[in-house]
Amino acid sequence: MKKILLYFLFAGFIWSGCNTWIGKQYVNTVSRYNRIYHAQKIIRETDEDIRKAYKDDFNQLLPVFNLGSESSLKANGGEMDKVLKKTSKVIEKHPKSKWADDAWFLMGQSYFYRGDFFAAIENFEYVSSKYKETDIAYRANLWTLYSYILMEKESESLAIITKLKNEKSFPEKYKKGLFLSAAEIAIKQKKTSIALENINKAIPLLKDRGQKIRTHFIAGQLYQILDSFDQASFHFNRVIKYTPPYDFNFNAQINLASALVQSEGKSYKRAQSVLQRMLKDDKNIEYYGRIYYELGKVDEMANQPLAALKHYKTAAAQKQSNSILKTNVYNSIGELYFEQEDFINSELYYDSANGTLSENHPNFDKLANLREDQVNLLTNLVTLQRNDSLLMLANNPKRLEEIIEEQLRR
Repeated sequence: MKKILLYFLFAGFIWSGCNTWIGKQYVNTVSRYNRIYHAQKIIRETDEDIRKAYKDDFNQLLPVFNLGSESSLKANGGEMDKVLKKTSKVIEKHPKSKWADDAWFLMGQSYFYRGDFFAAIENFEYVSSKYKETDIAYRANLWTLYSYILMEKESESLAIITKLKNEKSFPEKYKKGLFLSAAEIAIKQKKTSIALENINKAIPLLKDRGQKIRTHFIAGQLYQILDSFDQASFHFNRVIKYTPPYDFNFNAQINLASALVQSEGKSYKRAQSVLQRMLKDDKNIEYYGRIYYELGKVDEMANQPLAALKHYKTAAAQKQSNSILKTNVYNSIGELYFEQEDFINSELYYDSANGTLSENHPNFDKLANLREDQVNLLTNLVTLQRNDSLLMLANNPKRLEEIIEEQLRR
């Protein structure tokens, strides 16, 4: 009976109007747990799914934000409709509840995750103007920035970054997002030093393991671009120590080996040890071509051209090798033969490199232009080499007879 009386008493307070303290608490509770909580859950799960589905191209400098593109995000429309429905009800039915600002913010995120960045920005700017100098207003500013970055609006992004960096009241907990955003813009503008400056500021603030792995890997790549190979080795080692997903672990080890042979210590043996150990791991069978190619590069840097040639040819023979790797391998073999003045074989492998060169190669324009110059040069060199051989044979009839007999025996 007591429970029943309490129930009716509670219901009476609610029906008496939402302006009572109990009524307000009821509205806040319903808004929070029936709608806001589930909307946040959908957003969180969608974000995780997007990041898991994103395929990184390790032949390129990785983007800081692995969220895909405007077109790829449109696939999330169905789930984001659920978020819009839940948040709209909070705003319509309980506009004065303490969760109204969260509802507006989540609505902005729902537009963001469906690739409708203009609508997302409109919502985020509404939140930042209506709830000025609050925690959620600063979050909205940051998500406005993320939206402009994915829209590739660099000038708008930089304006927001400058504004937020100059705000003394900007919360410390959101500065990692600000630094990572600044790094992403700098990467797009090929301003490597500025990108590294912001990456290094962000790293101590990171708590998520996945974000640490990605950011350290990018730091390693940026240091490689600047030829700071000791620093690059440090960051690739950090990636490996976090026991990352397979693709990050594999590429971190490959890049570590490359950095080791170019560092001040020139650790050829250590680099070879890393790569040989990778060959013994059955999980890497699919990527033997890449490992043998890296071994060839190490041999070449260690001034061991014959060993390099052997590893390059082994890499070329791997069926799993993709077109980018094939192009790189054939070019490397062609260059080695060219240095040995074996212009006939050099031309053959350069032709093979040209045949596998695709537009998605990171150095497509450079290699395509280089190939045009190589054709003319090698045609002349091969002609000269053949003429020299013919002249030599003309002046050495005995050697000519030996060659003819060898051909007849075959």
